[in-house]
Order: sequence, then structure tokens, then C-alpha cells
Amino acid sequence: MRNTTVDIQSAGELQNVAPIAANYFAPLTGFRALAMFMVYICHYETFIPESWGWFPFSFVHEFHISLVMFFVLSGFLITYRYFDWFVGKNFSLRSYAANRVIRIYPLWFILTTLTFIPLLLEGFRSGTLINKLGLYFLNITLLKGFFHDLLFTGIGQGWSLTVEECFYFAAPLIVWMIFRKKNLIWVIPFALLAIGLGLVLLCSGVHYYGLMDSPFFVIAFTFFGRSTEFLVGVQIALWLRNRKEKLSGVPGRRKTTTGIVFMIICLTMLACLRGDGTVYSKGAYHPAGMFVNTVLTPIAIAFFMIGLITENTFISRLLSNKTVQLMGKSSYAFYLIHVGFIHEFIIAHITKNYLFRLGLLTAISIFIFQVIEYPLSKWLKKKFKVASIRESI
Repeated sequence: MRNTTVDIQSAGELQNVAPIAANYFAPLTGFRALAMFMVYICHYETFIPESWGWFPFSFVHEFHISLVMFFVLSGFLITYRYFDWFVGKNFSLRSYAANRVIRIYPLWFILTTLTFIPLLLEGFRSGTLINKLGLYFLNITLLKGFFHDLLFTGIGQGWSLTVEECFYFAAPLIVWMIFRKKNLIWVIPFALLAIGLGLVLLCSGVHYYGLMDSPFFVIAFTFFGRSTEFLVGVQIALWLRNRKEKLSGVPGRRKTTTGIVFMIICLTMLACLRGDGTVYSKGAYHPAGMFVNTVLTPIAIAFFMIGLITENTFISRLLSNKTVQLMGKSSYAFYLIHVGFIHEFIIAHITKNYLFRLGLLTAISIFIFQVIEYPLSKWLKKKFKVASIRESI
């Protein structure tokens, strides 16, 4: 998800390295920071129904569309930067896969292992270590996202990384297919959904931790049901690649404003639907809400992203601010720690204040990015001769 400038150590050291685009979309790094704060607000609302009313509470509760923002962004960045490589003759699956795994996995491995240490020790004492190790394995390999009953184990929000990784590994084939026949972009979501529903039928007799256990699960929590979000990002990339001369910000705010208004409309529709009507339900769980969440919301986000890239507005300048950029770069670390043992420790031993917690989590995320995530990623790429890079987004 980060733009990379490849610094080749020697001509023979790195071969078949992806031709990463030099374009750095500064507003989109800030876009990640915006999504980061929205996901925190969604998980820890300050709006109480009794004090603010049901609609403000429900509206803020639908800020989970920040996940849609990340998915659309992933579809855009992967396609825009790797397109020539995907459709060319020198594509290296090893190099591409290594880049994607190194991007996601090291920090996931570290934080998931730290999360499971107390559980593994408990399993050792209680004689359930084998079960705990099995659960740890399904988490550490990101396979838990295919099991309904295991979705929120370990780092609970990490289920979305299974969706992300599925797109990463499907992207070369998807982009190549669309390059060969453009109209396939309309067919692929239905084909993937059909595959997902087929897996539900295939696994119907398994009964193992809810493996692909229902159509609802497939649509709400797997790549098979959420591919439209990535494919909207793919379409943005393909559209903008043919209009490179327009990528520098120009005066105007039509697309940016359209995107914001459309996103607000989508949030409003989701808030009004509010799933099964209980206090903590989501509109995205309503059948109509699923359509809003996976089709209309990505389109709204697409307008906003195109506006950020092509228009010179106050919002694009704000999201390009250096401080916001740093928060955007550390958003992956923030996403992994904003729910879990680090946040629980802050509440128990440091502060319960909402804003102080948010500020402290942001500072810790920046520290993790600068001291652990980025240096480790750079070292691994050099160690395995994938690439020597300077990351930006």
C-alpha cells in the first residue's frame, strides 16, 4: 500500500523487481489518517443514544466505512503502481508476493504473538495448550478470516487482513484479465461471489469453527463478497492512468465535494437501516445495507479520492500536511493496536480519557512505524533481495 522508490544495489542483485510508479499521492496518505480516526470513533463512540439521540449515535456507528476506504485505496494503489508489471512479460510472482507479505506480515506476527502469549501460558497450565496453539496458528497465518467463529479472536480487527491478502494475491490475475477484456470488471464481482457461495455449500457439512458458514458471512466478511470495494479502486487506477496529465492538483472542488456529500448520504442510509434494530447493530448487516456498504459507498469514496488527487482544495492540502502524513504512514500500526492489549493497558493504567487515549495510541503507532515497522520491512527486503526501498505510502 505504500509508494516505493526502488534503489537497486547492483544490476545483478535484484531481478524482476516491479516497476513501481514514482507518483506519490500525498493526500491519499492523509486519507489513511482520516480512515484511521474514523475506525477508532466507530469502535469507541462518544455519542450516547440517551444524550445525543438515536440518529447521531447510529450515524457515527457507521464509521466502519473506514474499512471500505482502506479497501478502495488498496485496489487503487496496487493497480496504479503495478499495472505495467502485471500485464508485462517480466512479472515475478515471487517478488510481488514477497513485497506484499513483507508489507503486512512482520508487524502482524509480532503483535499477534504478543497477544497470544498469555493465552498460550494459560493453555499450558490448564492442559489446553494444543487447542490454544491451533487457534494461534489460524491467527498467525491469517486463515482465521475464513472461520466465522474465529473472526474476532486474537487481534479481533485483523479479520480484514485476510480480505486484504486475498486481494493482494488475486490482483495480478484480476488486473491482467481486465487488461485483456475491460468488460470483465463488471463480471468478476459476480464470479467471486458465486465462488464464495459455492464454498458455503461445499463446507456445509464441515462444522469446524464456522468455516464459510453462511451467505451472510461470505458477503460481510470475505473477499468473495467484498471484492467490489477493491475493484472500484482498480477502476479509479485504470481511469487515472489514461489521464496522467491531470494528476497534478488544479483549482476546483467538484469531485471532492461530490464524494463527501455522497459519503454522508451513504452513512445516513446505513444509519437509518441499522441492521436488526438493536443498539449495537450495523446498517451494513441489513440486506439493503450490504448493497449500500459494498457498492454505493465505494463509489462515493472513489469520487472523494479522485478529487483529492486531481483537485487543489483545502481538504487535499490539509491531508498533505506533514503531521497528517506521518499519521497516515503509521495507520497500519494504529489499526492493529487500537483494539487489544495495548489499548486495554492504556485504559487500565494510564488514562480513561477518550482524547488522551487517542493521542497516546497515535504516538505509539508513530513510534512503532518509525522504530519497528519501516526498518524491519526495509531489512527484510534487503535480506531476501526483494528490493531496497524508501517507503512513503
